[in-house]
Amino acid sequence: MAKTLTGSVGKGGTNAGADVLVVKELLNAVAKDCGFGKLKLDEKADAKLFDAIGLFQEKALAVKPSKQVRKGSKEIEVLNKGPQAVRLGVMEWQRMIEMEREAKRIGIKPAILSKYCAQGVTDIAVIPCDLPKVTGKTAKLKPKLMFVLEAVSAHFGVEIKILDGFRSRSEQADTMWNNWTGTLERGKKYKYIKSRPELQTELDGYYNDGKKAEFKAKIEPIAHILSRHIFGEAVDLDGNPGAKAVKALDGMLNRVQENGCIHYDILGVSVPSKIADATRKTWVR
Repeated sequence: MAKTLTGSVGKGGTNAGADVLVVKELLNAVAKDCGFGKLKLDEKADAKLFDAIGLFQEKALAVKPSKQVRKGSKEIEVLNKGPQAVRLGVMEWQRMIEMEREAKRIGIKPAILSKYCAQGVTDIAVIPCDLPKVTGKTAKLKPKLMFVLEAVSAHFGVEIKILDGFRSRSEQADTMWNNWTGTLERGKKYKYIKSRPELQTELDGYYNDGKKAEFKAKIEPIAHILSRHIFGEAVDLDGNPGAKAVKALDGMLNRVQENGCIHYDILGVSVPSKIADATRKTWVR
């Protein structure tokens, strides 16, 4: 028959003699599992009793120790279930300690760990390090592209800076004008232009003569063919978010290495609406 209390036992409790004896008897049955020595079976409420209650609360219930057991509380309920129930609680506590240690090692913020553990997530490999931090030109980007960037940012706890994102046709033409003799190698970076020598020569002539308006007038109608930026489906990342984050992005998006930035787009790739746990486990931190 389950044992009950008439009041509270422990630090700051009412500590009726009979209640103290009941709690000591129940605690002695689980003393080894909780890591304390057996208590003297008397009606004295002392520091040893308080500490034993605290260890039981911490290890078996994974709660902040109050060092007090109340009538009808979770503590008395679990104690009445005996050593097996307490042993399971201690195993869970040990697992949580290991998770906290590993989370600290790889940089998972405590608040993030608590949130996911409260949701029942037990695999540290799928818990993100922090909230996502994707900054820069994020306006008008396709949600599925932002989803991947935010997922990788959160998982590794890194900031992903977008140097360039969505472009209008005019902005695309301006970008090409500004980089024509640099990263674009006079249009040779674009398969469409490279395969059309006459077009390349014409654009090169406009550039050499300083005829920007004519250059732009030729580019704007075909801007959607030349760049996914027009659709909000491409980004140029400023700097390097880290080799591990880049590797994760490489597995989800199409990468083009450019001078001074890393270009990603979703051309020819199928972007999932949810990152599977199996995929997150490959994102080694």
